[in-house]
Order: sequence, then structure tokens, then C-alpha cells
Amino acid sequence: MLHTSFAISSLLLFSATSAAQDAPFSACPLLGPRFPILPSTATSSIIQQGLQNLTTAFDDYMLTGTGDFGLITPNTTSFSIALFSTETSNSSNPFLYEYHHTALTLKNSSKGVKAVDANSVYRTGDLTTLFTIWLFLIEAGEQYWEDPVSKWVPELASNTSLVTSISQVQWDKVTLGDLAANLGGIGRFSPTSDAQDSNLASLLEQLGSSNASSPCTTPIFSNAGSIILAYALESIRGQPFPKLFNDSIVNPLNMSNTSFLEPASSDYGVIPSTRLNSGWTDPLAIEAAFNGIYSSLADISIAFRAILSSQLLDEAVTQRWLKPVSLTSNQVNSIGRPWEIYSLTLGGPSPVIPIYQVRGNIGLYSSHVGLVPDYGVGFVILGADSESNPDMNAYADLISVAMIPALEKNAIVQASTAFSGTYTSVNSSDNTTTASLTIAQATDSTSGISLTNLTSGGTDIRAIYAKLNDIEPPNLSFRLYPTDLVSETDDTTRMAFRAIFQDVTELGDAGTPTCDTWRSVDALQLNGVGMDEFVFDMINGEVVGVEVPALGLKLGKEES
Repeated sequence: MLHTSFAISSLLLFSATSAAQDAPFSACPLLGPRFPILPSTATSSIIQQGLQNLTTAFDDYMLTGTGDFGLITPNTTSFSIALFSTETSNSSNPFLYEYHHTALTLKNSSKGVKAVDANSVYRTGDLTTLFTIWLFLIEAGEQYWEDPVSKWVPELASNTSLVTSISQVQWDKVTLGDLAANLGGIGRFSPTSDAQDSNLASLLEQLGSSNASSPCTTPIFSNAGSIILAYALESIRGQPFPKLFNDSIVNPLNMSNTSFLEPASSDYGVIPSTRLNSGWTDPLAIEAAFNGIYSSLADISIAFRAILSSQLLDEAVTQRWLKPVSLTSNQVNSIGRPWEIYSLTLGGPSPVIPIYQVRGNIGLYSSHVGLVPDYGVGFVILGADSESNPDMNAYADLISVAMIPALEKNAIVQASTAFSGTYTSVNSSDNTTTASLTIAQATDSTSGISLTNLTSGGTDIRAIYAKLNDIEPPNLSFRLYPTDLVSETDDTTRMAFRAIFQDVTELGDAGTPTCDTWRSVDALQLNGVGMDEFVFDMINGEVVGVEVPALGLKLGKEES
């Protein structure tokens, strides 16, 4: 999960542009992007300035070894960082930004690279668990999540009737989905060298005795869960796990610097100490499903961009995967399969920006990745230290402070430029305006695009919307939010939005901010069509019109 300072620093930066949050009213959007994700994020001047600020921040940290997010060890820690965007999915470059730092100790290493770059190979540690679950979804699918573990790993079904919930795991009550979400109630499990020579039955007996909690009561990180999932997948597909990994992920994505277990050559390896001391040497085969992957910054970026853009999964499956499964004892952290989800807030009760993360460490290596679907972006951090396992939290914090505000500002500016203006429908017989709709220019960070005027035939339709929602017209907040309903042809795009109606004078329940607008979507209908649906037409990236299906209105955007 992100460092505590992530939230503090990000909120401080947002406060300068969030004047609207000082008022009692707080916009309550639907979960998801508050503004449409438009092309050219990478080339935006706002994003470029954010990236420049990020480079400066990293450079300063490398010089001093300290800063707002604590101490780091630039003399012993080598690392590689990338930011990527889904809009570059057809690009030859897998990321829009990279930063590398080579520690002095690596330059003197006897094996591997002397300077890190995008193709340098690191061990990724527990980041492997994410690949294990991704592979399971690709090869088997979600339908197996509800199956009990004992169905696909029958070795664990033996003597189930004789165990108690305290002494051993009741595998007929733990599902594969529980394991993927760290909800199996089993402990972490750290195999020893003895496990390398153990047969499957002996190993599974060790796993079966590692009860730590009852299923689905509380998240408990478990390497054992990934081991068992890998065995279950082999049982379902009838093929070895490494072969499935190569055939379904590595080869289709051309991840040429990625291997399951130690690569054949260490020429591209980041080996900050001896091969043995660093943890580079071949891990136990049994550990492979949770820390067996070796990879580079370029390859990990390719993989996570593929996840974010649903390249190897159906989009609906990805959408369900990028959702929480369980809470934790911290209100801003929740758990997915196996995501560690940090809920960043912009102030007030909403909006919430979910950041889907996975962290890994093994020996002298650490990794930290994050996906931010609201902006269609993500980051990768890979590190290696010559003395101890490196903490990557400060690096993630630097990324967040430089880029989250820039991404939000860019989304606001892009949406305002593209959608704001006046839309009209004209009577062809006498060239008179029959309907008019106005999208306001964005002036602050209040989410969504604001509809300030809607008339038809001389009737104030916006006022009618207010009355239908029991709101006085002057007090109506009428804001449009993008959905994931998009239709594209060669040069034309249709994007569906939903309107959220709020009373700007209404306070939260008993003084507590509430955000329950999700209960009102499609509540107002005309002829079976939601009155809150608005569909914008774009041609070659330019907004040219809007349709209000329930009202039968089609309006063209006037040239500014």
C-alpha cells in the first residue's frame, strides 16, 4: 500500500485547486473517472510539466538521500521507474516516462549489468502473485473462483472430516477465489530448503497445517495461496504452470526479458552483491508461483499496460477484477485479487481515486506497481540494493505528488476544452433555434462537466429536471459523468454520459457527508429511456454534437 505521506501530500497539493471543497456542498460522482479520458495525455503540456517536476524531484533525492518522504539509500540502491498509459498501446515504446539510477555498488558488481536501463532484469518477488492470478483468469476464468480448493487439489481433501477449524484448514470451505484475495484464512508460509526435495503430498501437508483464521473473516497475506492456485490451475488445464505462463503471457506480449525462475544468463541481471547473497540464484521451485518471476522495466510495463487495456482478458472480466473484495482495518485500504487498493480522496466524502497496487520483495530486490484506471495510467518501480531489501514507498510517493495532481488537472482542462460550449438544434425550414444546451467552462476541480442551460421550444428543461428531483432550480447541480459505454468506428466516437443531480444547499445526514447518488441513476425515465443519459458525438477526436435520447433531442456544437 502507499506510504502514509502519499495521502497527506496529495491532499495538500489538491487543496490549492479545490476551493469548491471548502463549501458545505460536495459533488458526489459515480465511482470511476470524473472526466472522460481523451487522447494525447502523454503529449499534454500539463503532463510534460508534471514529468519534468518528477525528474527534478528524483534528481534532488538522489543528491541528498532524504526529503519529505524519509531517507533513501542512493549509494546502494539501484532502481528503474516507468509510467505508462493505455493510449500508447500501439506504440513501440511501452511507457511514456522512465527514470533509472545506478548505485555505486552496482557499478563494482562482478556479475550482471553495470548500469541499469529499461531492459535490465530484476527479481520481482511477491509481484509474481499478480501474474499467477492473471494467468488463472486467462486460462481458467472467473467461474472457478467459487469452487472449493479440495475439488481441484484433492490431496488437501484427505482427512477433512477429522480436522477442526482451529488445528487445520478445512479446505472444502475455502474457495479458489478466497485464496486469490488472501481470504483463505491460511498463514504466509515460507518454504525452507527442505521443501525443494519434498513430494507434493508432503508439501501440501505443510500447507494444510498453516491455519491462521477462518475463511473470509480477515485478509491475511499468504504465499501459500498462490502455490495452491498454481496447482489448481495445473489440475484444471492439465499442463505445467511454467508452460501456461509462457504460452499465455510471455510469448503473446513478446516479453523477451521475462522468465519463470532464474534466467539462463545473468548478463542482463541487476546483481548488486554476489549471486548468492543478492537472492538472484534459482529460487525453490515450489516458491515460483509467488516469487519466481524475473523481469525488466520494459516487460513489466508491457504486461501491466495489457492488464489495464484488457489485452488478454475480456473487458468485463478486467472491470470485475479491478474491484475490492474485502475491507481492511484501515478505511482507505481494501483488498482485491490480490490488489492492495489505496483509496485516494480529493477532499470531502468524494470523489475517490482507487489505486490498484501490488508490492513484492525477495532477498535484496523489491518491486512496486500501481494502476490508476481513472486516468488510464500506471507505474512500475523495480529496485535492488547491495545491503538490504530496499523500501520503495518514497519512490511511489514522489510519483504521486508530481503526477496525480497533474493528471487530474489535465483531465479537467482536456474535458473543458473538448466539451464546453453551446449546442443547438436548428429548424431547417426557417433557420431558427429550437433547442439549446450549454456546457460550462471548468473553473475549479469540481468533478464532472457542468450543464448550465437546457431549453427546448422556449421551455426551460433544466428547471424541469430540478423540479423532478425536488430541487429548486437555482440550487440544482447538474453534472455529467462519463460511463464506459463507448462506440467507435473509423473516425467517429459516441460516448455515453450520465447526469447526477444534487441540491447545492443540502447538507449531509446528521452533519456527516454522504454520497449516495449511485442510487438515483436511471430513476427518471421517459418512454423507457433514462432522462439522465447524454451521448456525445466525436469526429476525429473533436466533439461535434450531443443527443438526449429520452427527449428526442439532437444538437450540434457551435464553433467557438
